[in-house]
Amino acid sequence: MPAKLLNNLISKIFRRLSLVKIFSKLYSYIIDIYLFSVKTDKVGLSFKSFDRFIENQDNSKRLRYLLNSQKINVIDIGGRWGHQRIFNNYLEFIDIHISEPEAEERKILEKKKYKVIPFGLWNKTTSKKLYITHKRGNSSVFKSNDKLRSLFWDRKLYAIEKVQNIKVSTINKYCKKKKITPDYLKIDTQGSEFEILKGSDDFYPLLINTEISFEEVYENQKKFFYIYEFLFKRDYMILSLPINPFRTKLNKKGFSKGIPLHGTCLFTLNPFTNTGRKKILQNREKFISLMLIFGHSDFIELCNEIIGEEKFSELILNFKKLPVKKRINKQFEKKEWLGQS
Repeated sequence: MPAKLLNNLISKIFRRLSLVKIFSKLYSYIIDIYLFSVKTDKVGLSFKSFDRFIENQDNSKRLRYLLNSQKINVIDIGGRWGHQRIFNNYLEFIDIHISEPEAEERKILEKKKYKVIPFGLWNKTTSKKLYITHKRGNSSVFKSNDKLRSLFWDRKLYAIEKVQNIKVSTINKYCKKKKITPDYLKIDTQGSEFEILKGSDDFYPLLINTEISFEEVYENQKKFFYIYEFLFKRDYMILSLPINPFRTKLNKKGFSKGIPLHGTCLFTLNPFTNTGRKKILQNREKFISLMLIFGHSDFIELCNEIIGEEKFSELILNFKKLPVKKRINKQFEKKEWLGQS
């Protein structure tokens, strides 16, 4: 082998096996082993570590009792990688429908046998332009706010490479046509979350997981407070709001707590309101199951105390008798996230 080729090969190996990557992987495995061995969730964990702790829990026996052959209807909007990792231990209990407006990504999902919603989602039936960016996960029906992004990220990643005309409709129309009621709604659509929520107002999902922004990451997008007000008026409350601050490129060397630009928020029906309690009790088994999947067992107890319904209390008493398994939930590469097989 010529010396030049050998040097190039060695150089590639060292780039792939940099010390940072090695220690990062090692740390990841140590955390997985530690969380697998933890006997209780009463430990001080960061949001990221707690998510991994929950992913290692397997409440299948409890869900089997609670659901009794029912399926949790999952509507995942913007699911280019397939189902969320938190569902890996519970695929037998969910019926998932994924919306991905980008044509190439949609074909991949269809090949993996997902139920794919064949259009984008919005607050009405119309057509929109989809701006496909260099970093595909940031494609949107809104143009990126370059002035803001350039202060935090590499602008090249958000450069528009092509534009697709796409058909859009509403969650209301899709679910009525399929004769399903959404139990869990996840929206990650780079700025159009508010419009999509408006198109779902015929239904009351038990849990809503939506991306939010406190500033206009995309031009003319509706920010967090529009989403909060809309859902608050529909008897929802915030269940979880983990926000990672972002540091500007202007201050990389100096210490800074960063700025909360955007993140993910989990909303659930509010047990303190009459409508919220009524909707929870209409689907008590699915509601409790979703809380177990997402690690909110304390909220189940709170609802039990507030609602004070005998059947609700009985379900909780009975599922607690069933064991929770621990299983290290493989950290899938993005390609492996696709497909339920």
